[in-house]
Amino acid sequence: MKKLSEISLLALLFIIVMSIIYVIPWAFTNETWFTGVSFENTGNIGDTIGGLTAPFLNGLSAILVFFAFREQIKANKLFHGMEQKKINLEKYNDLLSKVPDVKTDLKIGAFAQSLNKISLSKL
Repeated sequence: MKKLSEISLLALLFIIVMSIIYVIPWAFTNETWFTGVSFENTGNIGDTIGGLTAPFLNGLSAILVFFAFREQIKANKLFHGMEQKKINLEKYNDLLSKVPDVKTDLKIGAFAQSLNKISLSKL
């Protein structure tokens, strides 16, 4: 549910920014909107459009970088958790592999103790 709301928020934000990128240059260069303001002396129309749309594109880039960093942080936390589980599993398997050795050592120790008791009782 949370993922769907983030996707819909991102889609809505993308649509708004793209609409602004499309409408603002037309609105600022249309003479009927701004009487008395002329963009003819400012250079090529490309400079005007680039100057008007650059802040919006930079804003969109900043938003996308924010989302990318947030997802990277989530992925790093997930990876760290998986790495910890892997380390714990390796420790568990290592200890589990030593159990037969411990059992054998205990049996040998018990046998040695019984031999010592037998040899001491004979003396």
